[in-house]
Amino acid sequence: MTKQQLEQFAEQLFAQAVPNLPKMTERQKTTTMLLAKGLTTEEVGEAMGIKYNGSHCHVKAVYEKLGVQNRAQLVLRLVVASQAGKEVQA
Repeated sequence: MTKQQLEQFAEQLFAQAVPNLPKMTERQKTTTMLLAKGLTTEEVGEAMGIKYNGSHCHVKAVYEKLGVQNRAQLVLRLVVASQAGKEVQA
């Protein structure tokens, strides 16, 4: 999977998951999307035009809000939220 494909997948996943996630600020939504795209905390800060300490605080707030401890759990939480209410076929 190319980086562009990963970014497109993350955007689609996030769009499907948002209605089933806890209420988040716009900054938290942006942070979540950037993390789902695979950006590091430093890269999140650069993309948002803020310093590392600021991005670290946003990442920490997103983790707490979603009840996760790392990026892998965050993506899994998005996958589960994107499937909420859909019938799962075996």
